[in-house]
Amino acid sequence: NGADLKNVIIADRRTPSTPRNFIARHGSIVSDEVTRSVNLRLYDGSIHEGEGLNYNVTYFDVNAVSIDQNDLLGEGDSKDGKKANEMLMNELIRERQSLHSSLASEEGESAVAVKRVQRSLRLDVEFHRRFVLPASCFVVAVLGMTLGVQPSRGGKSWGASINVTAGILLITGYYFVLAFGTALGEQGVLPVWFALWIPNVVFAVIGSYVFRRIE
Repeated sequence: NGADLKNVIIADRRTPSTPRNFIARHGSIVSDEVTRSVNLRLYDGSIHEGEGLNYNVTYFDVNAVSIDQNDLLGEGDSKDGKKANEMLMNELIRERQSLHSSLASEEGESAVAVKRVQRSLRLDVEFHRRFVLPASCFVVAVLGMTLGVQPSRGGKSWGASINVTAGILLITGYYFVLAFGTALGEQGVLPVWFALWIPNVVFAVIGSYVFRRIE
């Protein structure tokens, strides 16, 4: 406790849709054994939040960053020390089913129960993501093919450029929506299956519609 830090730089990626970077001249570390968390006290610094046009900078004299046990473990390890994205499919399914069963029979909102819910959500996200990502290759391919086969009419050379630009924007938008859905699923804001699969469904509908228009 009380460890002094100088020229501190912290990259906070706990919320993927809103990345934050903390920069401070000085800082200290204070652990709390009761809440099993670590508090970083930062002095004379700034918070850099967001990306691109939504980039914001906030200056502060004193600020505190609290990190709980799950964040310290980097999304929580399984019993054999594996993270969700490191587990084999059968391991993922087995632990996912075990957590669902224990949560169904558990009552109350204790700290342990909250952590189990968070772990369960991460496992659900990883389970669906292993199917969503392969399916996304097909969705993106349909969008690219649809825009690529459209001929430019009247000999206008800018037709192909518009198609390429539209394709890049659509694909970028797709992965942004997927990342946003993943964050909502991990936080329990939306059902995990809905949050992760809705980008594929929406963009598949868009691709089908544009393809029919081209025909």
